[in-house]
Amino acid sequence: MRHTGFAQSIIRAVVILFCLSSVAVAQTTDATRRDLAVKLIALDAAWERARDSEEARARAVPTITQAVTNFFRNRFAETCSSVAQAIFRLEQEGTPSPERQLADALVIRGPRLLDPTQEAIPRWTLHTAYSTPRARQPLEARWSLLQQDRVVATGVIAPLNVPADFTMPTGGLGQGEYEIELHIVEGATVHRQWREPLSLVPHAAARLRSLEAQLASFQKQVADFEWQSVRHWLQIVSETLAGATPETNYPIGRLLAQAEHAVAQWQQGGRWWQNQPGDHWVSARVNDTIHYFRLFVPATMLSGPRPLVIALHGAGGNEHLFFEGYGLGRVLTEAATRGWYVLAPRAGSQLDHVWAALELAYAHLNVDRSRVLLIGHSMGGFQTFAAALQNPTAFAGIAVYAAGSDASLAPLKDKPVFLAVGAQELALLRATVRNTRDAFNRLEPCCFQYKEYAPCEHLMIVREALPDSLAFLESKIQ
Repeated sequence: MRHTGFAQSIIRAVVILFCLSSVAVAQTTDATRRDLAVKLIALDAAWERARDSEEARARAVPTITQAVTNFFRNRFAETCSSVAQAIFRLEQEGTPSPERQLADALVIRGPRLLDPTQEAIPRWTLHTAYSTPRARQPLEARWSLLQQDRVVATGVIAPLNVPADFTMPTGGLGQGEYEIELHIVEGATVHRQWREPLSLVPHAAARLRSLEAQLASFQKQVADFEWQSVRHWLQIVSETLAGATPETNYPIGRLLAQAEHAVAQWQQGGRWWQNQPGDHWVSARVNDTIHYFRLFVPATMLSGPRPLVIALHGAGGNEHLFFEGYGLGRVLTEAATRGWYVLAPRAGSQLDHVWAALELAYAHLNVDRSRVLLIGHSMGGFQTFAAALQNPTAFAGIAVYAAGSDASLAPLKDKPVFLAVGAQELALLRATVRNTRDAFNRLEPCCFQYKEYAPCEHLMIVREALPDSLAFLESKIQ
């Protein structure tokens, strides 16, 4: 059954997000979603470092808002530039030097998956994702190849003339997940440092072909959840091997090894899914649609079934956003201390991904069905209201960040509801949230909490409100 208020809410969300911008115009840019993901993770880290400085966060909020509006205009280059400016403003006052601006604009292009048994020498390139002023002083790039923070190789590009090609010795290194760490330096000043993933997988192509050949034979023999997950892992490996750059830091070697383990278990008549603690990439077919999820299983063991948090991302995001962004995956920290599951679906048509998440959780996790919580940001917040209104008995409580609802809220009168917005949110969206607050208060609800956070805007509201919202919901579902 469709909820009519859902479509209206999404339309309103889209209107609000675009209200301050002109019509989006397609443009050619070298900045990618992956480049933006790297920037946003750096922004989250800078926001955390400035946690004790309200002044620094207040300096950055207007520029973060500009980044949000640029993103919804589909201008990735401008978005990356705005995020870089916000990071600088979280760190210091003033204007970044041309050298700092160049360092912030740099991106790395090159393979993310290598076969160390091959003789070919891999090559990477440093260049800019958007235009910057010409640097007045020479820069150099210092790179290190790390495995579990252990340096296995180093090198220097000096002077750094962009674009700059460089190679790293990878022959003879063992299978595993590595990182390329880059420092962009001017004299004694480190303008920027960041890491990019690199997976070394011996005989990757041959192993992939073998698994793909075996996969089809098991489709009718094993649980669809297991089969679809392995299929997705192999697709990620195949695309990365072909030169694609994933949007997130998939551990490619681990995914390939997991696929081999799964096939070995199937051959013995067993299954690979054992509800293991950790971070999982899983997929499932529900109602003839394949849905993709990020799943967190806590190490803390509870006696009996445990609560579940279903987390719905905002527009333009994906299932990785709650796990890697929104305060560097703050929801995982909060859930780990409580022993809760977290399941983040990739947004789909209407509310299908929400019901698919519930179906997957009930079938494969030890979930306490009386303590399922639904949380969502922006578009995901509108979806949270819509899903809870469509099926109020499915959720023990909800938390909504930077979103509202124009539907009747009476079905949620007796449910725990946490509603949050940044004091520096876009004006129309902030008004929508406040109108929703007023509608709840007129119902005289039993368990409603509303908070505004300052300095805070659209993007950082989840980080700011998550601890409060989960503590509130936890107190109501004991």
